[in-house]
Amino acid sequence: MVLLSDAVQFKKFDTRLVERSISRGALSSSELEVALKQLPDDSENATWVSVDTFTDEGADEASSSHSV
Repeated sequence: MVLLSDAVQFKKFDTRLVERSISRGALSSSELEVALKQLPDDSENATWVSVDTFTDEGADEASSSHSV
């Protein structure tokens, strides 16, 4: 069971709400900095893509390389 206070604490660091939390005084810049430094490095699970795959030229090359 999630307590309301835990949910509010979690939302304080929501990237969509950080600026609002700081401007309202619910979060200080130093609190945010500490929280960001505590995040684990998850880069090994990242999927790296080339920007070219999102352009028309990259899509044409990808479709021609996948054709049989």
